Amino acid sequence: MKDEKKDYIIACIQLNTILNMMPDDIKNKLPKEFLKEIGTHKLKNYVFKYDYSKSLDEQPINDITREMLVSIYKDYLCSNDEKINYEKKLQKLINGVN
Repeated sequence: MKDEKKDYIIACIQLNTILNMMPDDIKNKLPKEFLKEIGTHKLKNYVFKYDYSKSLDEQPINDITREMLVSIYKDYLCSNDEKINYEKKLQKLINGVN
């Protein structure tokens, strides 16, 4: 299996575990097809265990999982004002402005 494909599958497994811990009112804001898609991925010899003694930032998740979490927050969970502020900050980062 190519590394990119394996990294994506690992990200889906990690993300599925994290999202399954969220309250239903948050999960219900996400597209059902997306939740179904990430829930279908499995790998032999890989199980992601969330360490409840650590924050989400401290979990051993890969960069793809982090990117997916940011996208989920921006696209489905944050308010319009938060989205506008987020987009402004992102543009500043892209343009190299602090």
